Amino acid sequence: MTALSNPVREKTVMSRPDPDFLTPIFDPDFDPDFDPDFVTFFRLKGIPRRCLQLYLNQLSVKSGLPLTMANEPISPSSNTLFEQCVSDIERAYDELGHNLGWRFLSVGKDVLNAPVEIALITLNPAGNVIPPDHPMASCESGVSYLVESWGNSKPGQSELQIQVQRLFYMLAVEMDFQGTYQQLMEKSLIAHFIPFRSPRLKALPCKSESFELGRRLWHRLLRVCSPKLIICLGRDVETELLKLTPVATVSRLETSTSYPTGWGSYTATIHEFTTRQETIRLLFLPHLSTFKLFTSANCTNHMPAIIRAACKIGA
Repeated sequence: MTALSNPVREKTVMSRPDPDFLTPIFDPDFDPDFDPDFVTFFRLKGIPRRCLQLYLNQLSVKSGLPLTMANEPISPSSNTLFEQCVSDIERAYDELGHNLGWRFLSVGKDVLNAPVEIALITLNPAGNVIPPDHPMASCESGVSYLVESWGNSKPGQSELQIQVQRLFYMLAVEMDFQGTYQQLMEKSLIAHFIPFRSPRLKALPCKSESFELGRRLWHRLLRVCSPKLIICLGRDVETELLKLTPVATVSRLETSTSYPTGWGSYTATIHEFTTRQETIRLLFLPHLSTFKLFTSANCTNHMPAIIRAACKIGA
């Protein structure tokens, strides 16, 4: 990959067209993980060249790096993306002192070959032991939510696995997906926001630094994979994705709508982001390991409407 090398020799004052649309891009409080592919992504999204140079100028001031659009690289292949992410995870795992293992993709790495329709993002792998039969980097023998034994359950039969399977069954129906819900899962980007295992979030070593790694990984993954529906489990992941999504996808948050789940006062929320070409939806659900939204008798009448609203993919 060719690095950006030519220095910005002087500051150029340029007008910024369409300021409302570009507000998230120029947010001075956001410090994104910069890499050269970001340049190509801006160009592919149709952002004017002068706006990109303004953004690079801003990054140059904050980082002290001379960043320009010279020698613009092409987007990485899926294998390169996968290898970059795994390399970053392995390095951070050692540097931050984690000792309970890590997991990246809950599906096969081929999911990174092309843009995906759906991403499912959970917080981090749970537990206090490293299961010897659970792969770390990717699940090439089948989606972990379908084929693995979790705890004392039979393969695919733990409560969380069942909830996620019901979720994708409902998604497949609402999307009129031409295949089974299992095939839809195989084609979706399913992974943890933080790859490092811990019995609970409070016990996660170097929590701040671990979250920072998650931000770098998902800035890259959202930018390259371009999911139209992002589903997150838990408030911690929602908070992070509300910051990352507009920058990684070059979009702006338009609306946030809450829906009753039937589980007491707990709600689901759909956040809608717009680009110049499409709508991206972020669906927050209370974590399905605790909230059995897809099997509870009190929730089954509420969930179809939530999934139906979330499945207006690209509309």
